[in-house]
Amino acid sequence: MFPLVGGVLCILSGALELVFGIFISNAPIFNGICAALVLVFSILAILGGLCAVLKRLFGMAIVGAIFAMLNPFTFGAGFIMGLIALILIAIGKDNFVPMGGAVPPPPMYYSPPPY
Repeated sequence: MFPLVGGVLCILSGALELVFGIFISNAPIFNGICAALVLVFSILAILGGLCAVLKRLFGMAIVGAIFAMLNPFTFGAGFIMGLIALILIAIGKDNFVPMGGAVPPPPMYYSPPPY
């Protein structure tokens, strides 16, 4: 459950960064590299949140939470959400599916319950 909540917080922080990035890209001072960095950071935060919600790619989920914290234009809200997401994703590391595929299927034999 921890990665799910952390992923949702990461997605919300990335969406908040994306909205601010769109507004900043329209400002004459920040057009160019700064607006592009904010948009890249927000996309990475959203992708990391999706990885955390799906419980795949633990490293990408951590990177997404870190990039959710890096946007200075969300007035601290993105940093707080990213920090909480980072903590929750790190706590729920054991819930992630390991690299290499899906969870192995249960054994093929069946033993009926004792009577």
